[in-house]
Amino acid sequence: MKKRFLSILLCVCMTLSLLPVSAWAAGTTYNISSGVPTINSGNSSAYNNAVITGTVSSEYEQLTIDGVTVSLTIEDLSITMTGYRGNASGITLQNNATLNLTVKGTCLLALMAARELTCLRAAR
Repeated sequence: MKKRFLSILLCVCMTLSLLPVSAWAAGTTYNISSGVPTINSGNSSAYNNAVITGTVSSEYEQLTIDGVTVSLTIEDLSITMTGYRGNASGITLQNNATLNLTVKGTCLLALMAARELTCLRAAR
């Protein structure tokens, strides 16, 4: 009986080892309502393949990717920049950063300045 149990356990372990590691990885979800991060070389591994969600309405805050390549999913995300004058998008890439972006749900990236509203709205 012990040998049978051990052989079944060994078969299960060998079968599970054939699965790709990404099948075990759970995407981390970050709600940025309390603060918008800058993703850089110091924290890119924590944000890579993560889901970003939340609502931000601020004069200057925007999601910034600085000098790294990262894959993100934005889901039900709303970033509205109020009163900002200049080029702004809600998501900024700087220092040769690369962003692989997946959009889910309803997302809004908006700039409100001088009584204008410019926005990118995406819905599934």
